[in-house]
Amino acid sequence: MDIWKKNSGGSSGERKNLKKRFLIVITAGICFLASTFVQAQDFSGDGSSENPFQIATAGQLAQLAEEVNGGNNYTKMHFILTADIDLAIYGANWNDGKGWIPIGHSNNARFLGNFDGAGHKILNLFIDHTGYDNTGLFGYVYGGKVKNVGVVDAVITGGRNVGCVSGTVGFNGEVLNCYAIGTVKGSGDGVGGVAGMVRSAPMGIARGNIANSYSICDVTGNNGVGGVAGIVMESTVKNCYATGAVNGKERVGGVAGSIIGGSGRSVAHSYATGAISGLRYVGGIAGYIRGGAIGGTTTGVRSDGSVGHVTRGVTFFVISDCVALSPNVSGGRNVARVVAAISGSTPKNNWALVSQYVMVGGKPKEKFDNTEQGLDGESIPFGSDKTECWWSDGVFKEIWGTTDDAPWQWSNDLSRPILYWQLP
Repeated sequence: MDIWKKNSGGSSGERKNLKKRFLIVITAGICFLASTFVQAQDFSGDGSSENPFQIATAGQLAQLAEEVNGGNNYTKMHFILTADIDLAIYGANWNDGKGWIPIGHSNNARFLGNFDGAGHKILNLFIDHTGYDNTGLFGYVYGGKVKNVGVVDAVITGGRNVGCVSGTVGFNGEVLNCYAIGTVKGSGDGVGGVAGMVRSAPMGIARGNIANSYSICDVTGNNGVGGVAGIVMESTVKNCYATGAVNGKERVGGVAGSIIGGSGRSVAHSYATGAISGLRYVGGIAGYIRGGAIGGTTTGVRSDGSVGHVTRGVTFFVISDCVALSPNVSGGRNVARVVAAISGSTPKNNWALVSQYVMVGGKPKEKFDNTEQGLDGESIPFGSDKTECWWSDGVFKEIWGTTDDAPWQWSNDLSRPILYWQLP
């Protein structure tokens, strides 16, 4: 039957017009379906290290988030950015004003793949959801790796475990050669410029790692707030720096807020330059360290300077070779130039500006523990921190170079070290 003749009540002209309008509708529908298919098409590549899945648009990055949050964790698969990506479309007008939904937003939806930014940037990341835990571009990097990417002009507000690159990094997860620029706020614990929480599996196995990364973020949170990482649990932060202001309630530090457990160099060869403030346990590098010492107590000096029972056991240099360049560090109590309070561990070879202004309870700190193993670190000879040789022949000597294992180089413009991959 000719459907165009089915309406016998119409004239031949009317039937022709009806046919024309029908064809227009069909054509428009096909175009719509085609555009929808383009937005949801498979990634180029096969996900191998030789031919990784390619991401070039905000829509494709959002597709990755949707698939990971839907249960596909992409274990050991590889992704690569082929362009800078602007996430403005997923900003304040998206997701009922909450903005971007992190890639892997819960313990049941985690990213286990490998993501290589290839030197590209993610611009205008916006999240405003205090109900989100594990909040950032990535929510939970679990055994996966994120590297070579910058998150720029980010505005992030979340709950616990909040950071620009990833909310949580753990269980052999890694963030390498990354940077973050913006503001990060969390209503709960574990807030950092690069990552909120860096953690291991139980018993200290399968440790998380942040290396060769930096943050130019102002960071605000509750407990465990740091310029690079909020909480470091049986994991490592090394060769990193932060330049933004850091503010919290307790356990606040220029690089890491709270360091729990660990052995060897949990936080090493790192520095911070921003103002640090809080209520209790506030330090230019770290706020609070509970080291990995094993067994019992002995008589010793507590973090507040009193003598009494302290942890006894194996000595671990949990924080070493770090430099506090913050102009001021302030808090209500337990405030120090390098680390405010520590047990079960011994700081090693840490330094601080002699001009650093330290306030305790609204008054200048009077008594300092000025040794390279003390809470306040060794005093940097006046002006030496602005000379290359003090770093390259001294505190950063063993890791001065142009490789991932020796990543530090000198910036004449900034008069301080930067990472080799930042060089023009």
